[in-house]
Amino acid sequence: MSNVIERDLAVSPEQIALMKHTMENDRNWFGAGNTGEDYRNLELLRLAGFMTRVKSPSWVIDDWVYSLNNNGKRYLKQVN
Repeated sequence: MSNVIERDLAVSPEQIALMKHTMENDRNWFGAGNTGEDYRNLELLRLAGFMTRVKSPSWVIDDWVYSLNNNGKRYLKQVN
């Protein structure tokens, strides 16, 4: 529990919005390229232990697909 509370100070409103968008319609995925603000925020969330990342399938225009892991889902429930 203390890990989540400590991380709370580092998660920005923009990152929380990305986490919420990732979970819209029960989909749990967000595609992003290798540049831009979304990519930077998603990478920070991944490095903080809230998301996973896989290479996008060839038919997807984005470079990466991010998903919330269990830590990310628990955190999102706490801040909602």
